[in-house]
Amino acid sequence: MKILIVDDDEIRGIGLKQYLSNTCSIPNDDIYFANCLNNARSLLRNLYFDVLVLDVVLPKRQDKKSPNYLVGIGLLNELNRKSYLKKPERIIGITAHIDDMLSFRAEFEKSCNIVVEAPSNSDVWKEKIAKSLAYTGVSKTSRAVTASKTAVLTVHGIRTFGQWQSRLRYLIEERTDAINFHTYKFGYFSSLLFLIPWFRKLQVISLRNRIETVIKDPKLDRIYIFCHSFGTYLVAKSLQDIFHQEKMSVKTTLVLCGSVLTPDFDWRSIDDGNALKVINDCGDKDFVLWLSAALVLGVGMAGKVGFYGFNSDFVMNRFFRGGHSLYFSGNEFMLKYWLPLLDETPIISEVDERANATLLMRSGESAVAFVTALKPWLHLGALVALLIYLFF
Repeated sequence: MKILIVDDDEIRGIGLKQYLSNTCSIPNDDIYFANCLNNARSLLRNLYFDVLVLDVVLPKRQDKKSPNYLVGIGLLNELNRKSYLKKPERIIGITAHIDDMLSFRAEFEKSCNIVVEAPSNSDVWKEKIAKSLAYTGVSKTSRAVTASKTAVLTVHGIRTFGQWQSRLRYLIEERTDAINFHTYKFGYFSSLLFLIPWFRKLQVISLRNRIETVIKDPKLDRIYIFCHSFGTYLVAKSLQDIFHQEKMSVKTTLVLCGSVLTPDFDWRSIDDGNALKVINDCGDKDFVLWLSAALVLGVGMAGKVGFYGFNSDFVMNRFFRGGHSLYFSGNEFMLKYWLPLLDETPIISEVDERANATLLMRSGESAVAFVTALKPWLHLGALVALLIYLFF
C-alpha cells in the first residue's frame, strides 16, 4: 500500500508517517510526504497512491506563505477532473480544528472518505487513520484475490514443524476467504539427512507432485509460494522440473527466506520472468547459512548474500537485519512485507537494512567462500577415507 501525506505542519506529518509505519506495518519507503500543493501535485502525477492524507488548509508553494482551504479543495477538484493526476483510492482529510471547516465542510467532504480533527498536541486521531488504512488494505487484498482464482502454498525448513505457516494462513484468511491455501509439511527433517543428496531428491519429488496437483486446476490464475530454509531448495528444484516439462501459464510469485540455494542459481533456466517472479528475503546475520554453504554439496547461502545479478522485476533481493528466523518473530514481518504481495499489482520496493560489514564479518565470509570452493574435494576425500576404513 502506498500512502501520500500532504501537510504543511511537517512535525505532525512526519510524526504520522512514523506512526503508520510502526502501527500498520507499512514499509517506510511506501509512505511519501509533501508539505505544499506543488510538491503533492508532482508526486500525484508520477505515482499512484492507495491513500491520500490531505491537510485541509495548505500553501501552494514550499515557502508556506498564505495557506488556504481553497488550495486543498483545488487539489481535490484537480483529482476529480484532470487525467494527468492519478486518483487515490481513498482520501482522508485532516485539520487542526474541526470547527474551522464549518464554512467549507460540504465541499471538502465531496471527495474525502472521512475528515479527522488532527491537533498537534494529541495522537488520538492517528489511531482513526490507522483503522481506516487497515480497512483499505483488507479490502484491497480481498478484491485482488477475488478477481482471479488464487492459491497460496507454504513450505517450511528442516528441524522445524513450520508453525509460521499457520500464522500466515490466519493473517491471509483474515483478509479474504477466496484463496485456496495449501500447507506443505514434510515433518522434522534432520540435518544429517540434509547432507545426503538422495534424501533431498526424494523430498523434491514429493513436493513436485503436490505443486503439480495444485497448478493443474484449469481455473487457477495465480499462485504464491512462501518457503523458508531447506523449503526454498525443495521448491526451486520442483519448479525446475515442472517448468522444464511444459510452459507454465499460471502466474507464480515465489517468496524465499533464509534460502539455502547457491547465490549463482540460474532462475532463467526455469523461466524468463513471464510466469515466475522471485523475491529473496535475506538476513544479514543468518550464520546458519555459513554452515550449509561450507558443509553441504549443492547448496549455499543465497538467504544471506542474495542472488547474483541485478535486482529486477524478475528476481528481487531484499536485505534485513537478523538471523535465520527473523521473518517469524511475531507477525509484523509477514504483515509488512508479504501480505502486500497479494495485491493485484504490487509494487515491490528494494530493502537493504545491512550495516557496513565489520572486519570479523568480512573474514567469516571469505573463510566460508574458501571452504565452499574446496567442498567437492573435501567430500570426495571423506568418501575415499570411508571406503578405505570399510574395506581395508
